[in-house]
Amino acid sequence: HKGENFIIWPSGKLQRKGLESLGGNSGISDILKISPNANVLLIRTTGLWGSRFSHAFSGHRPNLTLELLTSALLLILNLLFFMPRRKITITIEQLNIPSLAPFEKSKVNQYLEQWYNLDIITTPVYRPYHFFLLGKTKTFPTPELIVNKEPSLTYSEELKKEVIQIIKEKFPDVIADETTELNSELDSLGLDSIQRLELLIHLEQHFKFNGTTVPNTLGDLYLLCSGKSETATPIKVLPQWQESFRTKPESEILGITVLDSFILRVMKSPSQIALIDDTSGMLTYRKLLLASLVISKILEKDSEKHVGILLPASAGSFIAYFACLLANKTPVLLNWTTGPANLQHAITFLEIKIILTSQ
Repeated sequence: HKGENFIIWPSGKLQRKGLESLGGNSGISDILKISPNANVLLIRTTGLWGSRFSHAFSGHRPNLTLELLTSALLLILNLLFFMPRRKITITIEQLNIPSLAPFEKSKVNQYLEQWYNLDIITTPVYRPYHFFLLGKTKTFPTPELIVNKEPSLTYSEELKKEVIQIIKEKFPDVIADETTELNSELDSLGLDSIQRLELLIHLEQHFKFNGTTVPNTLGDLYLLCSGKSETATPIKVLPQWQESFRTKPESEILGITVLDSFILRVMKSPSQIALIDDTSGMLTYRKLLLASLVISKILEKDSEKHVGILLPASAGSFIAYFACLLANKTPVLLNWTTGPANLQHAITFLEIKIILTSQ
């Protein structure tokens, strides 16, 4: 109640096969590095695999709202007290933190997986949802698996070697090589969601493509980098962009603040191309300033000091950023990859009432 205790799900997701898998999640190891003297209690719940709230029941992620409503109706139909019950076991144990020092991600995750999966029964258990149906059995579907979307495609050894080398250079702890199965999930190889996004951005720059989705498997990565994916489009470098940098000016700081420097750059090189994206095309510094001024006039009408910006890396995000500065507002760059809880914390902490998004 005082913010002194927190509940954390180390894996950050529902079980798919009845076993806990932390994959590349680094949350617990990071927390232990920051707070090695924290009092950590491990809590393991067994007996729910096969219930309506698990992947096992339908073979895919359950709809929480629908299942809650269905469960409430089932309770009424069973006259509340006659609902068939499951045997649920909750185990609580204090974590021996010193034994995990120096808190390497792989070591911490391996320990937690072993503890959470201790004495786990991976066969789903069915309990009828009405006392009249006691004794009835159920055949559980096979859970949905993430598979390579183009299993018939093959990739050259040169491409595999190049991609793996880039992964290793950026994330040395990743366990993968050219022989790793295409359907291997990046999470199981040691990459969490934020690291997968960072890797995608790095590979986009290296292989010159634009990806619209974050890859889940190694095969997805190969598909994007090979140029065979329908969701990846090659980056076209326009001649005007190259022309504008033929006479490259010396690096210099034109003003004291970011806004001063931007305006002075516009005055010095108004016709130079400032940025290019697929939506807005080419924007010179003059057009970038004019677009920012238009948005700033709208923002000036509001008394709020902080303005949230939740946009992808595009012309729109630059226009929104400079518009805030021109309107004497503080731009707050929000990162969706941090998750809903962190976004809500930032919005609440800074009392943000205005958020510029693409919607």
